[in-house]
Amino acid sequence: MKKSQKLIMTGFAWLMLNGVPVFADSGLPDGEGLKNGAVQLGGNILIIVAIIGVISALVTQRWARLVTLFIGGALAAWIIWLPDSFIAFLKNLVEAFGG
Repeated sequence: MKKSQKLIMTGFAWLMLNGVPVFADSGLPDGEGLKNGAVQLGGNILIIVAIIGVISALVTQRWARLVTLFIGGALAAWIIWLPDSFIAFLKNLVEAFGG
């Protein structure tokens, strides 16, 4: 079995074990919980890839790549784990520039 297949199977198992709700209060499926679970899983995978890249850049002493991946991973973590804070920041940024 390939690594990508194992990763996908692990993701589906995570969604099922964590009981991601896919039904609205009315009992009809709305998919919001499944979407949120998939976004969080994808974001976590992106962060893990960034961490591996940072470690690789550190070992090979590629400092510009290290800084870029570190900032990208931090930004992805902020968007995935604290989306309300990120949206508020973007709104304040737009207002600061006369939007």
